[in-house]
Amino acid sequence: MRHLGLLPVILLVASVASAQWVEDSIDVGGRWVGSLAYNSREDVIYGLSNTGDFVFAIACSSNAVIARIDANYPRSLSYDATDSRLYCTFGNGDESLLVISGVTHERLQALPLASANTTLWDGVYNRLYVTCGYENQVAVIDCATDSVVARIDVGRHPLRLHLNTRHDKLYVQNYDDGSVSIVDRASLRVIKTVDIETAPLAGYYSESVDKYYADDGPNQVAVIDGDLDSVVTRALLPNLGAVSAITGTRRDRVVVVAQYGSGIGWVYAIDGDADTLLSSLDVGRYPRALHWSSVTDLVYCVNGMSDDVTVIAGDGSAVLKTVRVGDAPQALLAVPTRGRIYVGHNNGRYVYVIKDRTGGIAEQDPVAVERWAGSTVMRASDLARVEGCIIDVQGRVLASGQSEIANRISEMPPGIYFVREASGAGRQATTTRKIVAK
Repeated sequence: MRHLGLLPVILLVASVASAQWVEDSIDVGGRWVGSLAYNSREDVIYGLSNTGDFVFAIACSSNAVIARIDANYPRSLSYDATDSRLYCTFGNGDESLLVISGVTHERLQALPLASANTTLWDGVYNRLYVTCGYENQVAVIDCATDSVVARIDVGRHPLRLHLNTRHDKLYVQNYDDGSVSIVDRASLRVIKTVDIETAPLAGYYSESVDKYYADDGPNQVAVIDGDLDSVVTRALLPNLGAVSAITGTRRDRVVVVAQYGSGIGWVYAIDGDADTLLSSLDVGRYPRALHWSSVTDLVYCVNGMSDDVTVIAGDGSAVLKTVRVGDAPQALLAVPTRGRIYVGHNNGRYVYVIKDRTGGIAEQDPVAVERWAGSTVMRASDLARVEGCIIDVQGRVLASGQSEIANRISEMPPGIYFVREASGAGRQATTTRKIVAK
């Protein structure tokens, strides 16, 4: 996605009550933001820039970056809410686990951990699970002491981790084995290894129906009984492709599956009781992440190759909106207390903020704009000569082309506007505004 130049035009501050989707976009200073985590104690978002070699912290109160911590090739983040610490796997050949203070957002220490990759915090036992791919193990970290207390032998190249909250289990997806190792969290021993038909990349445990769902071949999802640890059925998908994400809605007992093919993408709703297909929806290209919001009962689907987020009804029955974001969106994180969804991007240095609140669907997609450190004051007579289009602070295009702008300029109330040009980096005015009478 190419950002268009947006020159801020400040006339006179006016309140805008209209609800829109994109609330903000934050320049974090580096690309490949592939993991995000929320510090609920300090109301801070953590993220990582894989190409920038650092971890960053964003204050939710201002959506401003307040800290950066150096980390070579960071990969996965998890926040420990008990001890207020952030854990991040990092390294390129000399993998380690970085421990960061959740209070000061400073580096505390780094633990050597060969092949460290994906992390998952277990709040019941206050542990961190870390997949160690080439070691064929899951390392277990005691978060109270920041020490390795166990290493669990699993299948070849473990990658993804999910908790079974009903039966005290941990699911480990083994990429090179085409299997799922099921670990008893109390004893830290493997109970069973379940073979599936593909290298698994997505999984989800539904507490409401007590089943674990994992991608299993080009057009099906394996359904594993949460108590008996056996495949009870395989939910068939109508198209051939790779399953990239799975989530669910506790409210409706619906499991939601994202799948992509060559240049296309789909989202399916599966009945969690019968494991049959309820609906099939076309979404953007290469869906990468899913999230169901308990605040709005909406499902958000991040589409990596079409640079947008598809907003879907909570029962999976319909696409409600497509929201444009930055270049190659990847990571997705919800902050329910703020009513926001944060989106990280692979090919852009911005984290986008999407509104996740009740109040209806916006009538028009906003034009996403980035922060800029300066501002320019223009009067109405100057605006009338603008080539391009005029955009308001919520991202709505108000007028496009010189003739339309000249005709509508008298209808525009005093406020803050943006001029979109044909080239240049996207920029947005800061909260420090110059104000003049229109």
